[in-house]
Amino acid sequence: MRRPLLTLALVVAAGPALSQNVIGENPVLAGTTTCGAFVRMDTPAQLEALEAVEPIGDGLGTASPALAEQWAAEVTAACAGQPDRRLEDAARQALGAD
Repeated sequence: MRRPLLTLALVVAAGPALSQNVIGENPVLAGTTTCGAFVRMDTPAQLEALEAVEPIGDGLGTASPALAEQWAAEVTAACAGQPDRRLEDAARQALGAD
């Protein structure tokens, strides 16, 4: 009985550290997505990535699906030929948030 309790205690104690590590490694959540990664995403993933870009992401939730897809296409065009460019910079330029 002691072994399962010890294992449970270790998992609970490590929980916050594990979640911080996962969030820190997610480029979308960390704001380190590059244009190269963005252009390889499908449309739903692109929209999720754009939602993480402030202040652009705030408007995506209320935009029509067609408008949101247009924004993703405009950011994709701004990313063309610049795979190492930060998504935030390209999105702000393409969507006029600069």
